Amino acid sequence: MYDKTENFIKTYGTNKLSEIIECAITMIKKSSEFGIEGDVHFTNIHRMDSINALVIGFFFYDDKEQWFRIEFGDVLGTCVHDFGENTDITPPETQWRTLCPNNHDVDRLGLRKRKSFQELEEKYNYDMFMQPSIATISYYENLVKDYIRGSTCNQ
Repeated sequence: MYDKTENFIKTYGTNKLSEIIECAITMIKKSSEFGIEGDVHFTNIHRMDSINALVIGFFFYDDKEQWFRIEFGDVLGTCVHDFGENTDITPPETQWRTLCPNNHDVDRLGLRKRKSFQELEEKYNYDMFMQPSIATISYYENLVKDYIRGSTCNQ
């Protein structure tokens, strides 16, 4: 996606961008997915993980709605993806995480139906939300390999 942060700052100023981010953080602390904070109206607050978020909304500038789509966090820093008066901005698709989606043994052995495996997937989703990292992925991939070994031995 094209970064329009510099153009946003030229048009509205650094203070407006800071205000949007601060208001978004306040909304996230309230666990809100939409709403009004200060002069900023949020139509969608999408938390990608515990640090990164994408916010969509608008504020009034010269008595006109000015829409924005801004991502902030530790991945891209602050990145304005889109903004303006007549901007068609849609929320992102929800991305569901699935533990080891390409492991055919998991499906062949019917592990996804087992409660213990479903609990493992829930833990994986939580850890990937709170601490997304390669170490987290490797840890759970190894757990799944052990789980598969144990399941094939028990058949």
